[in-house]
Amino acid sequence: MYSFQGQIDKAISVADYQWLMFYPCVYLFAMWDGYRDALILSNQNVSSYQFLPFVLSAYLSTIGLIYSDLGIFHITFGPVFQPLISIAIGLTIGFLIQRWLIQKEHST
Repeated sequence: MYSFQGQIDKAISVADYQWLMFYPCVYLFAMWDGYRDALILSNQNVSSYQFLPFVLSAYLSTIGLIYSDLGIFHITFGPVFQPLISIAIGLTIGFLIQRWLIQKEHST
């Protein structure tokens, strides 16, 4: 609640980090599972690298949560927004690595 009100210092002080670190992995596993099932149901090809964006997002959002009390350029995003930013970064890097691996696989 404090994060959405802009009271980042209060959000950091009341956050239960061990409980929050559980969420990114569970949510991103559920997203991957739903994404994979949607591809299967729509008769699309499921790549063996389909998991990469979701794994990297789970990892980076957990790291983002761990370091959420540190500021980036003197701006502290807190325990909600820093992991969300990290998810976007993880998805981007994951899709780029996935594309590179698939292209490498097809070129051989």
